[in-house]
Amino acid sequence: MQFCNDKENFLKKIGITLKNIRVKQNKSQEEIALQVGVDRSYISLLEKGKRNPTIYTLCKICSALGVSILDLWRYLNKNE
Repeated sequence: MQFCNDKENFLKKIGITLKNIRVKQNKSQEEIALQVGVDRSYISLLEKGKRNPTIYTLCKICSALGVSILDLWRYLNKNE
């Protein structure tokens, strides 16, 4: 869990991972934002590592993407 030592890199890694999942599913930022109840720009900034989502928001995003938050965490650890 080395990536947890640096907040900036951790947030970037989360953002990149979420974006990769979203793109593989051919979903737009707008679609995810509508399902989650946030603005599209929030999703954009999150994918760039510029936002630090709450666990609740992250859980809602994962749900909109059809993955569990546990799966997201495993992916982050696997690709450390």
